Amino acid sequence: YKEENILTLKALPKHDDIRILFTKSSNEALKLAWEKRIAIALIDVQLPEKDGLELAEMLRSNPRTKDILIVFLISQSNVVKLSALKGLDSGNVGFLYKPLDHKTTQAKVESLIQMSHHNTDIKQRDEELQNLTGVINNAVEIVCSVDASNYHIKTINPAVEKILGYSQVELPGRSITDFAVEAQRIDFRRKLAGIVKDSRNYSAFDFEFARYNKSLIWVECRVAFKNKTLLLNISDISEQKNYQNQLIKSKETAEQGKKVKETF
Repeated sequence: YKEENILTLKALPKHDDIRILFTKSSNEALKLAWEKRIAIALIDVQLPEKDGLELAEMLRSNPRTKDILIVFLISQSNVVKLSALKGLDSGNVGFLYKPLDHKTTQAKVESLIQMSHHNTDIKQRDEELQNLTGVINNAVEIVCSVDASNYHIKTINPAVEKILGYSQVELPGRSITDFAVEAQRIDFRRKLAGIVKDSRNYSAFDFEFARYNKSLIWVECRVAFKNKTLLLNISDISEQKNYQNQLIKSKETAEQGKKVKETF
């Protein structure tokens, strides 16, 4: 916490998305870490109130601050003391020797900034993936990914149990074409093959599927091809299909009656 070290830190290059905060108090440092979004902590081992090692342990023990990247500012005589700190053998910890060298400090901080950005990107992707997984798992329609080379199911959501009656965990590795009724199975494969051949990012068509209990339903398949994978959304449209067929039959009956009347 000596002024010469603080001056070296204050001389670091500025970043638009980074704010540097300074304090000589370990208690104030804890307060800042709790209240602010701290990504990197440069901690002097020799601090008043609590030493830097205690501060680091407290940061690591709290879920809110455990992912902060820590760099100890340490003298050569305190290297042994640093190695005694429990649980700090991960890649989240580094150190700089005092007195701080401007070039070495700058290089270390710049590398930590890049690491922090990388960790943030990974965390955001994980959160997005978790959100997407939640949406898929709660979807009312079947959502599945299929290997485009053999049409084997890679992943499928729980909706398949309600719509088709199959156990979700038993379906990966099975061909998606097995769901189509036998008379339409070849046409279903041809449809999928055409999507792969033309690399289509969207295609929709109706097919009749057989449920686990052998009953039949009409489904709408919306399919996209990406990265050697077919992505399918499958909806039960039996009610719409039955209503459509009734309208067609009613129309045919009316037309037939009209012809009979005209003939008479």
